[in-house]
Amino acid sequence: MEISLLKLRRGSLYLPPPNRELTLSSALASQNVEEWWKASSEEFKKKVLAKQDKVYDIEAIGIVTAKLDDVTIFSHEYGEKHDKHTNPQVIANEDVTSITTLKKTSRAPKIGEMAYMVWVDATHNNSPATLKDLETAEGIVKVIQLGFLLHKNDERIFTGGRYTKGLDRYKYLSAVPACNVKELVALEI
Repeated sequence: MEISLLKLRRGSLYLPPPNRELTLSSALASQNVEEWWKASSEEFKKKVLAKQDKVYDIEAIGIVTAKLDDVTIFSHEYGEKHDKHTNPQVIANEDVTSITTLKKTSRAPKIGEMAYMVWVDATHNNSPATLKDLETAEGIVKVIQLGFLLHKNDERIFTGGRYTKGLDRYKYLSAVPACNVKELVALEI
């Protein structure tokens, strides 16, 4: 799994499953995001590929899951149990100015730095479990979250998957209970 820093001219869009079927079976089916893109409506494809004059200068941390002729698809979050990327994002290739491979370090990230966070959750989306499952490791979902470390205290760790420089704003925010975080290290080029 290669982690990347994507520099974007504009924001990416959420790539929904075909027919916007958000059921557990569709979410856990072999996730072929290339097929999701091909099955997207013409209206959605036009929106993604539309030319824009305004440049937002965005940095996103993610895993590139597909680089096609016209678009790049990536995700800020990965669920290891089901080998599933959560909320895949799609953007026109002409709106991607660079993709740089990142590597994990052994040091803790400082506020504002790129971060790799692993956390566990017993009640993560699309992960049903019985009480028996929850008593064992079967009910636990290991999630890899990529982004910028925004805040950290004894209770929660806040990250943002994407940063818009011109607006000084973060998007794709997560607040994870600190007790659930198993690993938090800085990423670097």
